[in-house]
Amino acid sequence: MKRRIIIASALCLLLAGCGGKEAEEAAPAGLQLPAETTVLTVPPEPEAPPAPAEAEERFSDRYTGTWRDAEDGASGGQCAMTIACEDGVHYTIGITWAEDRWAYTGTYDEDWEGIDYIGTRYVQEEAALEEATGLVYLDGDGTLLWEDTFEHRGDGLKFQREN
Repeated sequence: MKRRIIIASALCLLLAGCGGKEAEEAAPAGLQLPAETTVLTVPPEPEAPPAPAEAEERFSDRYTGTWRDAEDGASGGQCAMTIACEDGVHYTIGITWAEDRWAYTGTYDEDWEGIDYIGTRYVQEEAALEEATGLVYLDGDGTLLWEDTFEHRGDGLKFQREN
């Protein structure tokens, strides 16, 4: 919008003949034109930031995918976790273990170095615990750990990436 106004103003000044001796000579009697005319230039539109390279991994890719508790973990390989992140910021976490199911949403917390979440635990499709909180984080060896701050159901689980 500002760009159009600036361009229209500049065109009006040019059409009115402002800016030189010819304009002064062509001006009607009694009309004073400025001795110096400022030429307005329109700066170019800023370029869009370059798209990330396709090979470049997003930070969220470290967490997204399907994970399963190790055979020697607390669930004996029966607990599975799926993590998705469409926008690179907000994560959805789904955990299944026997008849229990957890549904969480969260964001990456730099201080805790993991996905800080809130959500619900369901038992046979009935909400059993709402507003459950915790943290999902990567251990130094690439293992995903689940810290359930209410029921401690994640204690001893060591998730390995399936895909």
